[in-house]
Amino acid sequence: MVQGKRIGVIAPHLDGEYYGRLLPYIHEAVRERQSQLFAVQVADEYLGITSLEEPIAFELVDAWILILPSASASFLELLGKSDKPFVCVGFQSPYAHGQSVLVDNRVSMEAAVDHLIDHGHREIAFIGNLDQYDLHERYLGYRDALERRGLPFDERRVVKSYDNLVEGAFMPWRICCMTEFPSRLSSRART
Repeated sequence: MVQGKRIGVIAPHLDGEYYGRLLPYIHEAVRERQSQLFAVQVADEYLGITSLEEPIAFELVDAWILILPSASASFLELLGKSDKPFVCVGFQSPYAHGQSVLVDNRVSMEAAVDHLIDHGHREIAFIGNLDQYDLHERYLGYRDALERRGLPFDERRVVKSYDNLVEGAFMPWRICCMTEFPSRLSSRART
């Protein structure tokens, strides 16, 4: 018999720089409460899968943690209609009873770009997957800082990646091919 609750985590990946560091802390918190953790990896680049479509273990799990938009609209709707508590990490919950854990990426990136400008840099590039919620917010902060500081936005200084893990290793090559090389790059904050 289960003593505590069954907590489900849905994430694109269960390893790597972000997920691999976040999941052990979630697991530790769940174990401290004598509960069980069920982790579901939904991304499979080979098959082109980006989100959880089927309600895997929905009836078995008592509460959900969704890391980045990793559940489909139909799964989110199922959560929204249920009485199960859930937390969205890295994106805004589409339902009022769902909780969200967010970083103010837009303001943070604006401050980072301001810092670079204060140090004399003017040709600042941005690298990132603009389809990802948090990087899109950072991109908006990058644009806000340039506009507020009177620097021209140049689309040629935006390098769009399709992921933030594997493809990031190839970004230096794309930057070297730019017509005008930037003095600094903005993308993501390292903790």
